[in-house]
Amino acid sequence: MKQKITFLIPIILLLIIPMICVNYQHPSTTLIVGESLDGPPLNTTAYPPNLLGYPPNGTAVCTAGGFQQYPQLCSDGAGGSIITWTDSRGANNDVYAQRVDRTGAAQWAANGTAICTAGGHQFWPQLCSDGAGGAIIIWTDVRS
Repeated sequence: MKQKITFLIPIILLLIIPMICVNYQHPSTTLIVGESLDGPPLNTTAYPPNLLGYPPNGTAVCTAGGFQQYPQLCSDGAGGSIITWTDSRGANNDVYAQRVDRTGAAQWAANGTAICTAGGHQFWPQLCSDGAGGAIIIWTDVRS
């Protein structure tokens, strides 16, 4: 029965939060990141789970104009996370990132730090820890 419950929780959360990633660094510092469903613009939001394990409220990681989608995260090795996402605040889709602490509070510039804003579209970023408190970020890039 435990496997069925474990399997159902992600399905329920995916119905509530279209994109979801979980930083399982330590049970007391688990952080969930997803796309907020509060209406346009779609924003990337960090959710520290409450005692029931369900994220009732979140902290906006980015509230810039346009859409912020496809968030991914990894541990920063210090109890927080580094989050990256596709961002359409400009003329094209770009890649931004934000470091957050264990509560989801931003540690870098408000609305994230630009990773790539070159002409053309950059999207679907992926990242992994660099082992020194930062991250290695890659993305799909269609500039000519």
